[in-house]
Amino acid sequence: MSEDITPFHTRSPHDPAERVPVDALVQQWSAAGTRAFVAEHTARPMDLEDHWTHLALGTRIAADVTAGRWVTVACLLRSGAVAHWDQVGAALDVTGDEAAAGFTSWLTRQATLYRQAGIGLTTAEATELVRLADACGGAR
Repeated sequence: MSEDITPFHTRSPHDPAERVPVDALVQQWSAAGTRAFVAEHTARPMDLEDHWTHLALGTRIAADVTAGRWVTVACLLRSGAVAHWDQVGAALDVTGDEAAAGFTSWLTRQATLYRQAGIGLTTAEATELVRLADACGGAR
């Protein structure tokens, strides 16, 4: 129950700065949201920091859980699991065109990162993923 969690407050999705497991962030986010909800609907005093925490941690959690989505799409493409971009779009709750455009943007950033810093996708890897993306209706 959220009552058992020591209240944590933040106004920034970058707090805490250290790497924290998503499940711990979700627990703090949920506890802050519960405290805010209970305060709004009872005679308990409202702590506005719970609202700020709920907002900031929600942003952090969303970023953390979506950070690897394009790597996952690349794995699905390489395995032949994607027949059309609409499949990827459905999984991401966007259109197929938006999924393809997001993937293409990620590919471009990865290839640039490799050229500039030696990490990311090599030209050969990026070219292969473009070929696979095109076979699914094209990376737009």
